[in-house]
Amino acid sequence: MILSVQHVAQCDVAIQPDAFKRRAEAVESAKFIQSVTSEFAFNEAAAVSRELAGLRNEVEKSRKEAKAPVLDLGKKIDGAAAEFLAPIEAESARLRGEMTKFQAEQDRLRMEAERKRREEEEKVRRAEEARLAEIRRQEEEARRAESNARNEAERRAAEERRKQMAAQAEAEAAAAKQRQESAPVSVFVPQVKAAGVSVRKDWDFEITDLAAFAAAYPDLVTITPKRSDVLALLRNGTRELKGARVFEATKIGVRA
Repeated sequence: MILSVQHVAQCDVAIQPDAFKRRAEAVESAKFIQSVTSEFAFNEAAAVSRELAGLRNEVEKSRKEAKAPVLDLGKKIDGAAAEFLAPIEAESARLRGEMTKFQAEQDRLRMEAERKRREEEEKVRRAEEARLAEIRRQEEEARRAESNARNEAERRAAEERRKQMAAQAEAEAAAAKQRQESAPVSVFVPQVKAAGVSVRKDWDFEITDLAAFAAAYPDLVTITPKRSDVLALLRNGTRELKGARVFEATKIGVRA
């Protein structure tokens, strides 16, 4: 255990006996007034309310006084922990930043290698298609020449040319296959792994235009009125608010 609290004596929370007596008397007086239907009853209720408010104020004052040392102790504990953790948090944040930069660079290298591989693959494919198209054209010319031969000698010569073209096409196909097999492959950039470190991709967002976002996706936005600012407007004379009902509310305040 790194942080501990020392020299704290055991303590009990106690309420003075006379306070219980005063509370009982005040609560009994309040229960005696079941309804306020006359000016006399109103004044009686006001008097009892002042007594209740006085007790509440005394309790609140003594509660704050009794709690102050505990709050101070809590602040000291938080301060000690924060001071101890300051260099730890700073270095943790710095290391996470460096690791994030490294991981981003690894991702960039993988993407770049994949892009180059696809470009080379497409280049080889287009070249092979062009060569095969030229071979097919020459074969077609040979077939046309063969069909148009006027005599047997011409036919045999055309047949020989056709066979040569077929042999050439077969040789070109074999060469194309060999070139394709020896084409550059993508560079593999391995994922770096370390104990206790997880790397993952996740989607995130940031709002660039809150009004436009709220108009397009009203169910994804929470709108909460600033009550204190609205009340300030009403106290300064504003009586109409678009989308709201303005009214007077009766409130009873009792001072001890």
